[in-house]
Amino acid sequence: MLRRVTGTVARVIVEKNRRLLCVQSRRLIQDDEYEIPGGKVEDGETYLAAGRRELREETGLMLTQAKIILIYDRQTPFGTYWRHVIIRAVDWYGPVHISDTQEISQVGWFRHQDKPEFDHHTKFLTKQFGSVIQLWQS
Repeated sequence: MLRRVTGTVARVIVEKNRRLLCVQSRRLIQDDEYEIPGGKVEDGETYLAAGRRELREETGLMLTQAKIILIYDRQTPFGTYWRHVIIRAVDWYGPVHISDTQEISQVGWFRHQDKPEFDHHTKFLTKQFGSVIQLWQS
């Protein structure tokens, strides 16, 4: 069955010293929730270009090498489908800082043991596809 995809979101997994880079968005329902950096893919933009742009806008990091590790479609509570593209950062540079203070309230590195409270998209991702996120394995 073919589905009509409403839009696409690219998220970038950045891992350093067994820590995952997460952001806290001002648009999240819960103030204490974190998510993997990313956002909407603009018209005419490639998945990797969108991931690169979103990572720079949200964390200040410049992504120099990355690979797409997962693409899946997920139905929203409203019945629409959104495509999610998960990108693993291979190489990047720059200091981590909040570039877009209108959208992002915090950015930080988390260990698995820190157990940050994730937004529903990140929870779904780690529950369904945890094996692709090596960081969260034992």
